[in-house]
Amino acid sequence: MRFIALDTTADPVAEADPFRSVLERDEVVRAMTLLDPDQRVVVVLHYFADLTLAAVAQRTGWPEGTVKSRLHHALRTMQAGLAEASSVPAPTNRP
Repeated sequence: MRFIALDTTADPVAEADPFRSVLERDEVVRAMTLLDPDQRVVVVLHYFADLTLAAVAQRTGWPEGTVKSRLHHALRTMQAGLAEASSVPAPTNRP
């Protein structure tokens, strides 16, 4: 009998469904359409450009408290949109 070492660092869930991360990213992008432009800027700079909130404030010229507030409201709006989208049944093509 041969012994085969298994890589325990791999995520079995991610390997089981390679398209899951693409679907989740698409859901997030769709949820971003619910945001106003200022909220969208904060989300993109913070999460996609990986800037700190202080760096986002410096880049936009807004006070850091404003950046935090816009991020908070943006995440709430996106969370509500994602929850609503997941509770709506998929449309059928039946007459």
